[in-house]
Amino acid sequence: MTIRPKLDALLMEGVSRARVGDIIATLRQVDRQHALVLDGEPETGTQVVRGIFSLSQIGLRLGLNIDPSRRPTPYAELARAGCVI
Repeated sequence: MTIRPKLDALLMEGVSRARVGDIIATLRQVDRQHALVLDGEPETGTQVVRGIFSLSQIGLRLGLNIDPSRRPTPYAELARAGCVI
């Protein structure tokens, strides 16, 4: 379990324009395995949890071996998985 002050969150506004490679790079930059995605609730104006990113789940779904350490995933692997253009 992660304590609240150490939770990292991404805003849906930015996530909607991001590529998978951007998400991987962001998680590595902040040295995290997971990040919440927050979105504004139109009726109340408060932030609600929209989802969560997990490096291991991204890797499983794309068939990539994503090392959660700060070592980069080779560009060629990301390109083969369709994460970059």
